[in-house]
Amino acid sequence: MDTITLRQRLQAAGIDLAEPNSLEQRAFNFERALKIVLPPRDISDRTSFRRMTDWLATKCRAGEFDERIIFQRVIDFALEASWPKSRNPHAVFTSIFKKELGYSPPRPPRGNPTLPRSPRCVRRGASQRVAAGGNDKSRGWR
Repeated sequence: MDTITLRQRLQAAGIDLAEPNSLEQRAFNFERALKIVLPPRDISDRTSFRRMTDWLATKCRAGEFDERIIFQRVIDFALEASWPKSRNPHAVFTSIFKKELGYSPPRPPRGNPTLPRSPRCVRRGASQRVAAGGNDKSRGWR
């Protein structure tokens, strides 16, 4: 997709990244534009686009990026990644995004750190199952 085609599609969808809106409206329009340039294939693509948009909005609120420039710049990254010779445009886009802007995705917490870990389940042998009151064919064993 080239810039002219993108501009026409954004205009047809009613998206204008240069319009003087609030940061939240610009972020919303940016995410919609990103989905036009790189259509998400599955839920993980949508989630990564949402997290990247939230990260950009946070950086704009902190004053690290200019909100009038950064969203268009990232759309240019997506256009660069979506050229026909790209085998995996979503991976190319994510790579460019990380290298150019220093993005490191937030890692979700694993489990509840306040609860102790449960011990690993031990597989019982046939003699232990029989002693526990079952037979050799109980619990799917043959």
